[in-house]
Amino acid sequence: MKPSAALAAGLWIGAAAGLLIGAVYFRSVLNRGSESAQSDADLNTQAAKIKALQSERARLDAEMKRLRQTVAEMHRINPSTPSSLATERGSRFNPPTSPATTEPTPPVGPPGEPPSTIRPVDLPPVPEGSDDPSTNTAPKHAIGAARIVGKVLFVGQAPTPKKINVSADPKCAELHATEPLYAEDVVVNENGTLRNVFVYVASGLENLKFDTPTESVLLDQVGCRYEPHVFGMMTGQKLVIRNSDPTLHNIHGLPLKNPEFNIGQPNQGKETTKLFTQPELKVRIKCDVHPWMSAYVYVLAHPFFAVTGQNGTFALQGLPAGAYTVGAWHEKYAPQLRQVVVPADEMQEITFSFPATP
Repeated sequence: MKPSAALAAGLWIGAAAGLLIGAVYFRSVLNRGSESAQSDADLNTQAAKIKALQSERARLDAEMKRLRQTVAEMHRINPSTPSSLATERGSRFNPPTSPATTEPTPPVGPPGEPPSTIRPVDLPPVPEGSDDPSTNTAPKHAIGAARIVGKVLFVGQAPTPKKINVSADPKCAELHATEPLYAEDVVVNENGTLRNVFVYVASGLENLKFDTPTESVLLDQVGCRYEPHVFGMMTGQKLVIRNSDPTLHNIHGLPLKNPEFNIGQPNQGKETTKLFTQPELKVRIKCDVHPWMSAYVYVLAHPFFAVTGQNGTFALQGLPAGAYTVGAWHEKYAPQLRQVVVPADEMQEITFSFPATP
């Protein structure tokens, strides 16, 4: 073979080999790029998983902190309570509440004038027709012989009692296996009167100051309901809250002028004491565990109040002679006021009427 031919052949062979080597190198580059892209995708996926795990851990840490606080509170209330019985508390269980109602503040005395302290005298007999024990003012607080008595009528068609479904708690369901539980928001008596109306002296006692009663007021949880449903008490008076049921209850007080409270009572027979230092009307108390449970307490600076019962009557007894404004409050209907003048040793009768349609 001629040298030129050999040179040409060598050049062709070298070019072919170069092309082959270049192709192999280019393919390896492409493979490495693909593997790199896959590796980047894997890294991104792993990073996302790690971020999600970190977020979940932060959420669990916050939940554990909240549970520790609840357990600590439960042990403070009842040191013998196991940690597993810690009560769930807080806004996550709180359904939206109705807007605050503007309410007259019970009088505590005019500015700049110190009120006089009143000592009790004997209470006159209960007037005929006011034999409902829940309506009578405690005898020890009487300061005169004047009396304001009356009744609260319901005008219109009485609503059908609403049966409550308590199956969410097996203990409550067992307690009401034979006797259903009904709502107490509107209870119309057989004689056409309205039950659970709070009647009180709204004005006329501004210059008087009354001793705080030494006896406590009891709010019991029995049959997965509050008893009583509506009640009154004086500022500074002890409120004893008892759990008479074999199940967990939560007592969530929602005052506007006094401190809010939210406590758990997991054990039957457990009692907790609370105080209201400021006069306040229509303070709702609910159970976050059993949403159908509610009660209303009215806190006054004097003892002249009553709650209508099965007769729909009330009696404000032992008042001094004078002119008074008497108020009537109900959890569903708008409050009402009546003016009355009572001479010494006499009785005045008034009537409130609540329409079926507010």
